[in-house]
Amino acid sequence: MSGGKKKLIRTRLGVRLERIEEAVSRRGRKVLFRLTSRRAAATRLILDEAEAQRAFAREVAACLVDPDISALARRGSYVTDDGSAAATGGYRLGLA
Repeated sequence: MSGGKKKLIRTRLGVRLERIEEAVSRRGRKVLFRLTSRRAAATRLILDEAEAQRAFAREVAACLVDPDISALARRGSYVTDDGSAAATGGYRLGLA
């Protein structure tokens, strides 16, 4: 899965939902949704957008009750791409 168009749909508490569109033939395109999280070890690829939105909501809810993730969010900490907490860099874990 490389070379496709990627668009960030939603992000919250370190959970990211991206839309990935790839060409499968001259006329056709395949659309996938990639769900990643600081909490979950594996990336999920989902074919259905509605299911991807539901999976995003479930993962955000799980992050809210995860003591490590919610503590970072309450402190307003940042998380870098390697998963470490830092005062600068990365993206902010927002509750909104």
